[in-house]
Amino acid sequence: MVGSTTSLTSQGRQLLQTPAARTSIARFFSKIAPMASTQPLPKSGNTTPMRELDLSYVRSRFPTLSDPNSRLKDMVYVDSAGGSHICQEVIDIKQNFLRDRHYQPFGYSEPSQEAGAMITATKERFATLLNVSPELAKETIHIGPSTTGNTDVLARSLGGLLEAGDEIILSTQNHEANIGAWEKLSQQGVVVKLWHVDPDTGSVDLEQLKSLMSDKTKFVAVPHSSNVIGEVNPVEEIVELAHEQGALVAVDGVAHAAHDFPDLQALDTDIYLLSTYKTFGPHTGLMYIKPDLAEQLPNMGHYFNGEVPDKKFVPAGPHYEDIASAAGVVDYLENLAAHHGTTVNDVQSLMRDQEIKLMKPLLDFLSQRDDVRLLGPATADSQRVPTIAFLPLKKSVPEVINILKQENIMAGASHFYAVRLLEDMDIPKETGVVRFSLLHYDTPEAIDAVIKATDKALS
Repeated sequence: MVGSTTSLTSQGRQLLQTPAARTSIARFFSKIAPMASTQPLPKSGNTTPMRELDLSYVRSRFPTLSDPNSRLKDMVYVDSAGGSHICQEVIDIKQNFLRDRHYQPFGYSEPSQEAGAMITATKERFATLLNVSPELAKETIHIGPSTTGNTDVLARSLGGLLEAGDEIILSTQNHEANIGAWEKLSQQGVVVKLWHVDPDTGSVDLEQLKSLMSDKTKFVAVPHSSNVIGEVNPVEEIVELAHEQGALVAVDGVAHAAHDFPDLQALDTDIYLLSTYKTFGPHTGLMYIKPDLAEQLPNMGHYFNGEVPDKKFVPAGPHYEDIASAAGVVDYLENLAAHHGTTVNDVQSLMRDQEIKLMKPLLDFLSQRDDVRLLGPATADSQRVPTIAFLPLKKSVPEVINILKQENIMAGASHFYAVRLLEDMDIPKETGVVRFSLLHYDTPEAIDAVIKATDKALS
């Protein structure tokens, strides 16, 4: 290993600003640019923006979808909410990092400086993607091992700003990661209020949120989209209501970001959480914190790192190769945009249009049956992500998922850590529900196969 504890201090970071370091970093990027030659980028030949997603190009960027020898070549994978396929751009960067730059970053040697540059670049590029100033990436973008781990650290830090009698509101539509960590604050006298969902639809109700608020409300936690019912929540309104009350908001975007990376300036939330392994990348958790809030929050790292913004909320050494390779997610979106002759924002609209087309026949199929309880909206539109769950009424969940498995359909069956949601909807958590989760890289033929197999499984 190159470097020492000294190499992790501000001295090592300052070296990145020297002419020698900048020359080294420039050489690094010139070396990394040709890596895609292992999987050449197909040329569209178009000079005008495309109006539909080029699915063949999309799938060419995912080895599990394009390699004829892929382990999944004879299977239909519809469990992307549990973890998406990984794009080639991420794989290339990770291989490069592990081969040539797997050293303590931000040190004095050239490979160490290059490793640090890659980590910094990832944070700056995600900041730009999320419409956050890249100059503030160190203060706002924090990357740890997982969203669950990040939330636990953040909750303990926020606890340092709360007093006994302060109130927090937690939506039961959340994944348990955005409930349990905050709920533990009750041990220090914080009052926890659960914001229950509608037992029939699973939806959140803004009027109920208003009724839970008081002049003691300090914090609200809500998902951008549920990882079970798939409904897109009115987070802009929720944030506005909370801020009017003087409360902070944490939005869990893990089930949402892959379908539409948010504009965090427009959203105005204080905290936003996402997992890159569900957005075509490696297994890391990315946490955005508004810079003024990050400055106020107590340090959760080593005492001597309290003034280092990107170490306050990542107390342990992160997986550097995963942070570095996460930049490939942004590379993928940019390559996709360039191929379609448009911007990243506009290509995300094409991705959403494709997902709406894909989920419509599946929603129609399930909503017309009398032997399932479809969870979430039955309409395919922009207010729903293609995470589609149902409860079989005449067969058990294990029976259905096992038949799907026999038909080479890779779906999910679980409570998906949305236990409070299922409890509110009177669904047994022991067996949970069956879930199909799609992304823009799926095909109409795959949906046809899922419908056919599901019909067999339910019959």
